[in-house]
Amino acid sequence: MTSAQEFYDRVCNCSICFGKDAIVVPKFAHIGEKPPQTLILGEQPDREAALATGRNDLDNDADPDIQRLKMFLRKADLDPSGFYYTTSVLCLPRDASRRPMRPSAKEVRSCIFHVQQLMRQVAPRLVIPLGHTAMQTVQWIFQDWRELRQFILNYDIGNVLERGGIAVYPLYHPTTRTLKSRSEIRQIRDWQRIPVILKSVGVQVPTVR
Repeated sequence: MTSAQEFYDRVCNCSICFGKDAIVVPKFAHIGEKPPQTLILGEQPDREAALATGRNDLDNDADPDIQRLKMFLRKADLDPSGFYYTTSVLCLPRDASRRPMRPSAKEVRSCIFHVQQLMRQVAPRLVIPLGHTAMQTVQWIFQDWRELRQFILNYDIGNVLERGGIAVYPLYHPTTRTLKSRSEIRQIRDWQRIPVILKSVGVQVPTVR
Protein backbone atom coordinates (compact mmCIF):
# COMPACT_ATOMS: atom_id res chain seq x y z
CA MET A 1 0.00 0.00 0.00
CA THR A 2 1.23 3.50 -0.84
CA SER A 3 2.50 5.36 2.23
CA ALA A 4 0.91 8.64 3.27
CA GLN A 5 4.05 10.54 2.21
CA GLU A 6 4.21 8.80 -1.18
CA PHE A 7 0.57 9.59 -1.78
CA TYR A 8 1.08 13.23 -0.79
CA ASP A 9 4.08 13.53 -3.12
CA ARG A 10 2.03 12.08 -5.96
CA VAL A 11 -0.69 14.69 -5.47
CA CYS A 12 1.95 17.46 -5.34
CA ASN A 13 3.30 16.30 -8.71
CA CYS A 14 -0.12 16.14 -10.37
CA SER A 15 -0.42 18.32 -13.49
CA ILE A 16 -3.79 17.19 -14.86
CA CYS A 17 -5.71 20.41 -14.17
CA PHE A 18 -3.09 23.15 -14.32
CA GLY A 19 -0.28 21.74 -16.42
CA LYS A 20 3.04 23.38 -15.59
CA ASP A 21 1.44 26.08 -13.44
CA ALA A 22 2.34 25.83 -9.76
CA ILE A 23 -0.08 24.28 -7.32
CA VAL A 24 -0.20 24.20 -3.53
CA VAL A 25 -1.21 20.99 -1.76
CA PRO A 26 -1.95 21.60 1.93
CA LYS A 27 -1.04 18.66 4.15
CA PHE A 28 -3.96 16.40 4.91
CA ALA A 29 -4.25 14.32 8.04
CA HIS A 30 -1.75 11.49 8.42
CA ILE A 31 -3.29 8.07 7.88
CA GLY A 32 -2.32 5.96 10.86
CA GLU A 33 -2.62 2.23 11.45
CA LYS A 34 -6.23 2.70 12.60
CA PRO A 35 -7.67 5.76 10.87
CA PRO A 36 -11.13 6.97 11.85
CA GLN A 37 -13.87 4.97 10.15
CA THR A 38 -15.88 8.06 9.30
CA LEU A 39 -14.76 10.26 6.43
CA ILE A 40 -16.06 13.81 6.02
CA LEU A 41 -15.63 15.10 2.48
CA GLY A 42 -15.57 18.86 1.91
CA GLU A 43 -15.21 20.88 -1.28
CA GLN A 44 -11.70 22.38 -1.45
CA PRO A 45 -9.05 23.72 0.93
CA ASP A 46 -9.79 27.22 2.16
CA ARG A 47 -7.18 29.31 0.35
CA GLU A 48 -6.35 31.81 3.09
CA ALA A 49 -6.33 29.24 5.89
CA ALA A 50 -4.43 26.61 3.90
CA LEU A 51 -1.71 29.02 2.79
CA ALA A 52 -1.36 30.34 6.34
CA THR A 53 -1.13 26.95 8.05
CA GLY A 54 -0.22 24.49 5.29
CA ARG A 55 -3.01 22.18 6.51
CA ASN A 56 -6.21 20.72 5.11
CA ASP A 57 -7.67 18.79 8.03
CA LEU A 58 -9.78 19.19 11.14
CA ASP A 59 -6.83 20.70 13.04
CA ASN A 60 -6.85 23.74 10.75
CA ASP A 61 -8.76 26.08 13.04
CA ALA A 62 -7.85 29.01 10.80
CA ASP A 63 -10.53 27.77 8.40
CA PRO A 64 -13.93 29.20 9.45
CA ASP A 65 -15.79 26.30 7.82
CA ILE A 66 -13.72 23.81 9.83
CA GLN A 67 -14.53 25.77 12.99
CA ARG A 68 -18.26 25.55 12.24
CA LEU A 69 -17.99 21.87 11.30
CA LYS A 70 -16.34 21.08 14.63
CA MET A 71 -19.03 23.10 16.40
CA PHE A 72 -21.67 20.91 14.77
CA LEU A 73 -19.80 17.76 15.84
CA ARG A 74 -19.56 18.95 19.44
CA LYS A 75 -23.24 19.89 19.47
CA ALA A 76 -23.83 16.21 18.67
CA ASP A 77 -21.46 15.22 21.54
CA LEU A 78 -18.99 13.88 18.97
CA ASP A 79 -15.21 14.09 19.27
CA PRO A 80 -13.71 15.60 16.07
CA SER A 81 -10.64 13.38 16.47
CA GLY A 82 -12.87 10.42 15.59
CA PHE A 83 -13.41 11.75 12.04
CA TYR A 84 -11.14 11.92 9.00
CA TYR A 85 -11.53 15.07 6.90
CA THR A 86 -10.49 15.66 3.31
CA THR A 87 -11.78 17.58 0.31
CA SER A 88 -13.04 16.82 -3.20
CA VAL A 89 -10.06 18.61 -4.70
CA LEU A 90 -6.79 18.42 -2.81
CA CYS A 91 -4.80 21.28 -4.38
CA LEU A 92 -5.00 25.00 -4.89
CA PRO A 93 -3.53 26.72 -7.96
CA ARG A 94 -0.92 29.17 -6.69
CA ASP A 95 -2.40 31.74 -9.08
CA ALA A 96 -5.75 32.48 -7.42
CA SER A 97 -7.25 33.61 -10.73
CA ARG A 98 -7.04 30.00 -12.00
CA ARG A 99 -9.71 29.01 -9.43
CA PRO A 100 -11.38 32.20 -8.21
CA MET A 101 -14.34 30.45 -6.59
CA ARG A 102 -15.51 26.84 -6.33
CA PRO A 103 -13.66 24.16 -8.35
CA SER A 104 -14.98 23.32 -11.79
CA ALA A 105 -16.62 19.98 -12.55
CA LYS A 106 -13.55 19.10 -14.64
CA GLU A 107 -11.22 19.75 -11.70
CA VAL A 108 -13.38 17.70 -9.36
CA ARG A 109 -13.52 14.82 -11.80
CA SER A 110 -9.75 14.98 -12.39
CA CYS A 111 -9.11 14.68 -8.65
CA ILE A 112 -11.38 11.67 -8.15
CA PHE A 113 -8.47 9.24 -8.60
CA HIS A 114 -6.60 10.86 -5.70
CA VAL A 115 -9.68 11.04 -3.46
CA GLN A 116 -10.53 7.43 -4.25
CA GLN A 117 -7.02 6.33 -3.30
CA LEU A 118 -7.34 8.25 -0.04
CA MET A 119 -10.69 6.63 0.69
CA ARG A 120 -9.19 3.19 0.10
CA GLN A 121 -6.52 3.89 2.70
CA VAL A 122 -9.02 5.23 5.24
CA ALA A 123 -11.60 2.50 4.41
CA PRO A 124 -14.52 4.43 5.95
CA ARG A 125 -17.75 2.79 7.08
CA LEU A 126 -19.53 6.15 6.96
CA VAL A 127 -18.95 8.86 4.34
CA ILE A 128 -20.37 12.35 4.93
CA PRO A 129 -20.18 14.47 1.77
CA LEU A 130 -20.68 18.18 2.48
CA GLY A 131 -22.50 20.08 -0.24
CA HIS A 132 -23.08 19.55 -3.94
CA THR A 133 -19.43 19.28 -5.01
CA ALA A 134 -18.60 16.58 -2.47
CA MET A 135 -21.86 14.80 -3.28
CA GLN A 136 -20.92 14.75 -6.95
CA THR A 137 -17.54 13.27 -6.08
CA VAL A 138 -19.10 10.45 -4.07
CA GLN A 139 -21.61 9.77 -6.84
CA TRP A 140 -18.79 9.47 -9.36
CA ILE A 141 -16.75 7.18 -7.10
CA PHE A 142 -19.73 4.85 -6.52
CA GLN A 143 -20.99 4.96 -10.10
CA ASP A 144 -22.93 1.69 -9.86
CA TRP A 145 -24.87 2.76 -6.74
CA ARG A 146 -28.14 3.80 -8.37
CA GLU A 147 -29.87 5.17 -5.25
CA LEU A 148 -26.83 7.32 -4.52
CA ARG A 149 -26.65 8.66 -8.06
CA GLN A 150 -30.34 9.64 -7.85
CA PHE A 151 -29.85 11.51 -4.56
CA ILE A 152 -30.63 15.25 -4.81
CA LEU A 153 -29.18 17.15 -1.88
CA ASN A 154 -31.79 19.91 -1.71
CA TYR A 155 -34.67 17.42 -1.61
CA ASP A 156 -33.18 14.32 0.00
CA ILE A 157 -30.98 15.78 2.74
CA GLY A 158 -31.42 13.87 5.97
CA ASN A 159 -31.67 10.52 4.24
CA VAL A 160 -29.07 7.81 4.77
CA LEU A 161 -28.03 5.41 2.06
CA GLU A 162 -26.49 2.07 3.05
CA ARG A 163 -24.94 -0.66 0.94
CA GLY A 164 -22.52 -3.45 1.79
CA GLY A 165 -21.70 -2.14 5.25
CA ILE A 166 -21.02 1.43 4.03
CA ALA A 167 -23.34 4.35 4.75
CA VAL A 168 -23.42 7.68 2.94
CA TYR A 169 -25.02 10.60 4.76
CA PRO A 170 -24.95 13.80 2.66
CA LEU A 171 -25.17 17.12 4.51
CA TYR A 172 -24.94 20.78 3.64
CA HIS A 173 -21.51 22.38 3.62
CA PRO A 174 -20.99 24.22 6.94
CA THR A 175 -20.86 27.73 5.51
CA THR A 176 -22.93 30.76 6.41
CA ARG A 177 -24.51 30.58 2.92
CA THR A 178 -26.25 27.29 3.66
CA LEU A 179 -28.04 28.78 6.67
CA LYS A 180 -30.38 30.48 4.21
CA SER A 181 -31.49 27.08 2.92
CA ARG A 182 -31.40 25.14 6.19
CA SER A 183 -31.30 26.83 9.58
CA GLU A 184 -28.50 26.24 12.04
CA ILE A 185 -30.89 24.42 14.39
CA ARG A 186 -31.92 22.00 11.63
CA GLN A 187 -28.30 21.47 10.61
CA ILE A 188 -27.34 20.71 14.21
CA ARG A 189 -30.14 18.13 14.29
CA ASP A 190 -28.71 16.62 11.10
CA TRP A 191 -25.34 16.17 12.80
CA GLN A 192 -26.97 14.79 15.93
CA ARG A 193 -28.20 11.80 13.91
CA ILE A 194 -24.64 10.62 13.27
CA PRO A 195 -24.26 8.48 16.45
CA VAL A 196 -27.28 6.40 15.42
CA ILE A 197 -25.90 5.98 11.90
CA LEU A 198 -22.49 4.94 13.22
CA LYS A 199 -24.09 2.29 15.40
CA SER A 200 -26.04 0.97 12.40
CA VAL A 201 -22.78 0.25 10.53
CA GLY A 202 -20.99 -1.12 13.58
CA VAL A 203 -18.70 1.81 14.32
CA GLN A 204 -17.93 2.91 17.86
CA VAL A 205 -19.26 6.42 18.48
CA PRO A 206 -16.42 8.88 19.25
CA THR A 207 -18.14 10.79 22.03
CA VAL A 208 -16.77 13.90 23.71
CA ARG A 209 -15.33 13.14 27.14
